[in-house]
Amino acid sequence: MTVRAFGGNMELRARDIARAVLLSGMERAGHANVPISYLKDPWTSPPNSYEKYFEIELSALRAVAASGQDDRETIEALLARLDFANDPPWLRSQVIGTLTAVSGEHFGYDVAAWKKWAKSKVDG
Repeated sequence: MTVRAFGGNMELRARDIARAVLLSGMERAGHANVPISYLKDPWTSPPNSYEKYFEIELSALRAVAASGQDDRETIEALLARLDFANDPPWLRSQVIGTLTAVSGEHFGYDVAAWKKWAKSKVDG
């Protein structure tokens, strides 16, 4: 099932809207267990003139950041996401913001520093 939005100019899947609403609830509650698959899905949405996206990755990143979900699997998925060549730059910024929120670290776009930090966290 699909829903028309933005004056009927954009078509959204009802399933995606439902997932986004559930993740938004987790985000607001500050308690999440976001499925890792939501962080690993490749970005496939073409740019749109509204610059509005309802893909699960965005809701998942917000819920992870708000809840502080910092388990090993989540951190590994976020780090792997930094290497996704097809992600738009703004999505990469969201991933970095999420890493910053859950870690308290401020490495910005220094992917090597993020990976070094993660390795020390696992080894330490």
